[in-house]
Amino acid sequence: MAKEEKERTGKYLLVYLLDGKRLNVDIFNWSYSDLNGNKPWIVADEIVEGYADVSSIANWDSIGRELKDYYFVRREIKNLYDFLGNDGIGEEDAKILCQLFILPKEKRDIFYTEDEQKILWNHFLTSSMLCRENRWESAKNYISYYLDPINSSDLAIDTQLLCENYIKYNILEESINGKPGLLDYLKGTSIYNGTGFPSKSYWSQEYQDGIIDIIENG
Repeated sequence: MAKEEKERTGKYLLVYLLDGKRLNVDIFNWSYSDLNGNKPWIVADEIVEGYADVSSIANWDSIGRELKDYYFVRREIKNLYDFLGNDGIGEEDAKILCQLFILPKEKRDIFYTEDEQKILWNHFLTSSMLCRENRWESAKNYISYYLDPINSSDLAIDTQLLCENYIKYNILEESINGKPGLLDYLKGTSIYNGTGFPSKSYWSQEYQDGIIDIIENG
């Protein structure tokens, strides 16, 4: 029986083609003025004309971090690993997966000692918390631009504890964490059905989608 092929999910990491050559892959002697206003690297849902796919675990870990935040890059590396499988990665890729705690303990033990893993774990927790904090700050900045001070304060007070639980403990949603979280409030689900953000007079679908997009994608 033929092996079932996996479907690739997630985003593409793309590099600009200068005269048909990939920047920093096929051509290294280039400047931004050569790009005609195009960005050298972009993240997209599909291949964009004039760009080539350079998605790899190593490239996401290096180039991707210059374009997107910690959680976004980790998610895309996991998506790529799920697609490639163990047979599609090398030792350096495996180390990156270990550093991001995508690989299980028995595989991490191959590359790192227990003490090294504890240091990596502390870095992982700190980076994750900082990413969540930055996302929430961006979400607050986004919505406070559109709401008047009274409504903005109302939303801030309603979500204060939920935001703390999200930033400190990554509690997002009952369906994910087993207890109600920030996304439940924003969507009006779980215990916030009828009392969450969608019940507010200042709610709009655009505002809800905008905040959730920042929380989920950075």
